[in-house]
Amino acid sequence: MGIVIFIGILYFGWLYKSAMCRYMDENVPCCSVNQSRNGVVVNCRYMDNGTECEIPPNVTDLVFVKNKLLTPATLDFLCFKNFTRLSYINVSDNDLRAIPKGCFGTFPVLQTLDISGNNKLGLQNLYNACVGLNNTNITILKANFINNVDILLPVYHNLSTLLSDTSLKEIYFEYDEISVIESGVIKTLPKSLEILSVRGNRLSFSIKLLELRLMTNLKKLDISFQCTQLLRRKYAPAWKDTHNCSVFGVTEGNVLKVLPPNLEELISIETGSGSFCFPKLSPKNTSLKYVDLSGSDYFSWVGPLNISKDSNHLETLILSNNKCSNISDGFFANLNQLKKLDISQNVLGTFFPGVTGGSVFKGLVSLETLNMAENLIDNLPSDLLKYQSNLKILVVSYNNMESLTLSVSHMKNLQSIDCSYNKLVSLPKSLQTDLDAIVQDHPVHVVMTNNKIICACDNLEFISWMSETKVNFSMPYIKCSQSNGASIDIMNAYEDLKISCKRAGWISAAAQNTVIVVTTFFILACVSGVLLYNKRWTITYRWYLFRLRHKGYSPIDGKNDEFQFDAFLSFAEEDFEFVKDVIEELENRSEDRYRLCFHHRDFIPGTSIASNIVSAIHHSRKTIIFMSHAFLNSTWCKYELQMSITKEVETNSDVIIMIVLDNIPKNKMSLEVLRYYRKNCYLEKPEGAQDRTLLWKTLRESLKDA
Repeated sequence: MGIVIFIGILYFGWLYKSAMCRYMDENVPCCSVNQSRNGVVVNCRYMDNGTECEIPPNVTDLVFVKNKLLTPATLDFLCFKNFTRLSYINVSDNDLRAIPKGCFGTFPVLQTLDISGNNKLGLQNLYNACVGLNNTNITILKANFINNVDILLPVYHNLSTLLSDTSLKEIYFEYDEISVIESGVIKTLPKSLEILSVRGNRLSFSIKLLELRLMTNLKKLDISFQCTQLLRRKYAPAWKDTHNCSVFGVTEGNVLKVLPPNLEELISIETGSGSFCFPKLSPKNTSLKYVDLSGSDYFSWVGPLNISKDSNHLETLILSNNKCSNISDGFFANLNQLKKLDISQNVLGTFFPGVTGGSVFKGLVSLETLNMAENLIDNLPSDLLKYQSNLKILVVSYNNMESLTLSVSHMKNLQSIDCSYNKLVSLPKSLQTDLDAIVQDHPVHVVMTNNKIICACDNLEFISWMSETKVNFSMPYIKCSQSNGASIDIMNAYEDLKISCKRAGWISAAAQNTVIVVTTFFILACVSGVLLYNKRWTITYRWYLFRLRHKGYSPIDGKNDEFQFDAFLSFAEEDFEFVKDVIEELENRSEDRYRLCFHHRDFIPGTSIASNIVSAIHHSRKTIIFMSHAFLNSTWCKYELQMSITKEVETNSDVIIMIVLDNIPKNKMSLEVLRYYRKNCYLEKPEGAQDRTLLWKTLRESLKDA
């Protein structure tokens, strides 16, 4: 009984440890053993070596990633062990430098082997890893990013010979700096192979690629990102940038001439030929269903594509990011089975307006998805998609369209139009009618976010239709622009516009003359208002001077010695402590004993603040401005500054002495302050006794010069 309890405690302790490991921080060394439906899974990460990981003999899946494997000895926990049920091995992203020859050949039911991310292995250790795989049930082999050893070795025939008798279906040799393939390598690869990816290498075209035609079971081929320039290493790790790229790489044009006869998917991204002409598809009996030739600088698409109308199976064609500016009529003529076409990120904006009768897309009668985003499109002909009656998804986002005039009445299966990130104010009435008819049969979604929809009475009819139609616009996410430029939720705007525009709608034709008169008056008023606004401070200053004179003050032109004060002090309350030092220095310590005016003491009670300010500035030789953040936040301080600037203009004399107390960024200054900064000198708040003495001296000299 005691033994049973002890074993139970050990078992539940093991379960608890595994469970805790599963939920610990991913950077913490951890090893878990879990029972799944298909077997026993061992998952170890961030361990110093393999000996720390206890692997049960019935393990089926081993995931040993991001550990520190520095020597072959650290694979002793795995290599040549009697794990007869082990079918999945992942030792990727370790610091593995070597693999013992035949290490993985002793696992009879092994199906998947992944040694990727061990970038110091090199191709020789890839050979070691492949030794004995013919004794396993291997179907998937991944060896990506394993050859950062500063030696660009070819792939030798003996490697493919090792694999020829295996049951491999998928091989991934990506970003391994492979530049040369020895003759016979391709044709000796396993006949069972269905997927081959060599993206991100440095392969160049040679007669050896003719062997591709012998791979009769190959269904998918990825030759993307063959390095022709450094910037095309953007999908590779940073260490790849240490290698220089060859000038010319393998091209789609060359590979398309030697495609395996039953290939269904070709991915060839950013592997341009340098000719800038679209490559010919030589094998007319190709089984291709998916082709991605994006980012390859084919800017002139001249056709038709060499594909038979009767035997072609091509359903997806991606030609994005090719800088294309021209498509010949009939280029797509034979692609009658194509369902998805992506021509985004080209420069077809100037091409489409010249297309008549939908000729450019005439052959695409089965097309269901068309992506024309990011093409600098300003407008599209209404009949551009004349032959696309089966279209379901249309993407024209990220263009410059101000109006979407496409006819969609014949697209009975249309489900979505993405016209976001354009300059659309509304949708034409004809398009509204077409969408209303289609939505009676099935849902239709239109994406119009980030456009230029205007919240105005002129646009109320369109906004009303958006709100009431069955077409889904995702209204809570759409905003419209008000006359003042502010953006608000379109639903809130709609409710306001229904009320405000109702009154405007009752204006009759007989009253239009009145509107014209009012409009003319309004324009004149605006012009007058602009003129008055530009002269507002001068008018304000003169108005208060006029009032002062009628109260008995004598006019002073600012050029004689009849001022009541030597200086008016303009400051914010927060800066008064420093201002008190200035007052003490100029009024009591200075030999000249200057007469200063400041609002605490000298403003006349019962008189408006504005009148007091103008009077103080007018009857003072100078105005000393104490510029600070608090000053800029004070309405009256800014008023005092503006009145002082106006006095300078009126009297054609230097009135302002500015002392800057804070370091104020220019974007926080008002336009008047910024102009003054650019045209005039100013003093800064002293930091020490010596600077303070210099400030007093400069102030006294400035006041004497008045």
